[in-house]
Amino acid sequence: MVSLGYLESSILMAVSSGVNTLDELSSLFKGVDPSVLESKLRSLEASGYLRSEVKGFIFKKKVFLLTDKGVSALDEAKKNIEKASIEARKLAREGRPVSEWPLELAMILPLLVWLGFISMATIAPLGYSEEYYGGGQEEGDVEGGEFDVDFGDAGAEF
Repeated sequence: MVSLGYLESSILMAVSSGVNTLDELSSLFKGVDPSVLESKLRSLEASGYLRSEVKGFIFKKKVFLLTDKGVSALDEAKKNIEKASIEARKLAREGRPVSEWPLELAMILPLLVWLGFISMATIAPLGYSEEYYGGGQEEGDVEGGEFDVDFGDAGAEF
């Protein structure tokens, strides 16, 4: 059985709001290698939190959906995400660069921002956009004080 860490909890929260393909999850978790996401998805599926099905007639894609067990785990997942946001705000108040944060916490920062648990203004001065995205102006970088990311259809409300 999989224990729900920050990344697993984040995946369940994202899938519950319609971010349910590997591509969509990769867009949301920019700093996480897709093979790591795929491994976590397989693990959550094997543990009964998620199920997958192939959708589409011509352009087929594998989508992940919550099972009853996954829906039941959402309260625990939300508590884990809240705990992560408290830890992230604490590290931000201390002025620690994102590169010094625990990896699992740094990996879910885009989700914490997306869900409104932490503001981009809080973490931008800590080198988030440069260190997290590898520098340069890429999608997700801070520009004009705004967090400019296109999550496609993934912008569902909680």
